[in-house]
Amino acid sequence: VISSKEALFRNGHQILTAIVALAICSFGVSANGPDLDSGKVLRGAYLLRAAGCVACHTDFEHGGEFLAGGRPIETPFGTFFTPNITGDPDHGIGSWEEHHFVTAMTRGISPDNTHYYPVFPYTAYSGMRLRDLSDLWAYLRTVSASREPNREHNLRFPFSFRRTNWVWKLIFFRPEIHPIDRTR
Repeated sequence: VISSKEALFRNGHQILTAIVALAICSFGVSANGPDLDSGKVLRGAYLLRAAGCVACHTDFEHGGEFLAGGRPIETPFGTFFTPNITGDPDHGIGSWEEHHFVTAMTRGISPDNTHYYPVFPYTAYSGMRLRDLSDLWAYLRTVSASREPNREHNLRFPFSFRRTNWVWKLIFFRPEIHPIDRTR
């Protein structure tokens, strides 16, 4: 026979375990955050690393915050600085909607209809499946926001004029559309 104290002790451990598990699962996710049960966040975390987002958007060399940008990319056209892609609404992508993210990733166009420079590899991401982009977006929504401001690119003339990017896109950019391979 189990005494009431023993039953309370056993139930207390179960309740404490459940509370700790819930806290771990919800860490960094807002009330309007992604559906954790669907696995979207886990797939998104995997895709973030597989696509090279962490290596580009985290300035490890200078101790930068996770995905807060600032990493310099030296090119013959000048120096590009990767942007903050955390959930900060002022310096990151926190004010974006999912469709803004999909358009940026597949068409190289920002929410304010500015053309991104092709140093952002949207040309390679244009063939990503919508499910993968949605999963990536779900994960990004869980990342802690950083107030790290974006740095201006330091580009040579005439490349410093972003408005000319559409010409490059017209000549060179062909969005990749990959049919779903159901055998994989």
